[in-house]
Amino acid sequence: MRLAGAPGSVFENPLRRYPLPASPHEAATHAGDVLPVEELAPKLAEIRSRSAERLWIVELAGGLLVPYRMDWLQIDWLQQIRVPLVLVARSGLGTLNHTLLSVEAARARGLELAALFLVGERHPSNERTLIETTGIPHVFVLEPLAPLDQASVAKWVAVARSHRGASLGQVLVRPPRPHPPSAARQDSNPSAATPVR
Repeated sequence: MRLAGAPGSVFENPLRRYPLPASPHEAATHAGDVLPVEELAPKLAEIRSRSAERLWIVELAGGLLVPYRMDWLQIDWLQQIRVPLVLVARSGLGTLNHTLLSVEAARARGLELAALFLVGERHPSNERTLIETTGIPHVFVLEPLAPLDQASVAKWVAVARSHRGASLGQVLVRPPRPHPPSAARQDSNPSAATPVR
């Protein structure tokens, strides 16, 4: 959060915070709790209603199929809230299978993939393969930043362009859409982030 601290940024507290660095279902169990998945969609709707004009980015807990509890996966919640996804994956060896499986899972649930971010040393072959095989509209590459600080992040954001030449702002900032109805029903690569308006 400290690296993304742009002027006007607002950070919401998570619905639950657990001390064990693990998947949500394991961390909750370790803390003697069960993640209240039925509260997730209403909480997001409440946050969005407070600032409808703001771009909200929801950082998820790992990959799409990470369990929130044994009968509820992260992708179940994403299917419920129906917002565009930004998939984040490492750029190097091993990313093709992980990323293509995540793309397939998202599409099987009818989820919109707005962009793919490949993080790490540039790997032109993987980049080209993922552009051609996934058809994701925008692929960005984020190489290691040095130093890793707000200035480096801000500089990258200012110059970042997708393989189609679009800026981050053009890809992430969209006109407001009607909110879908909310009803109740998260480190692996790739993970997902969800820009919502």
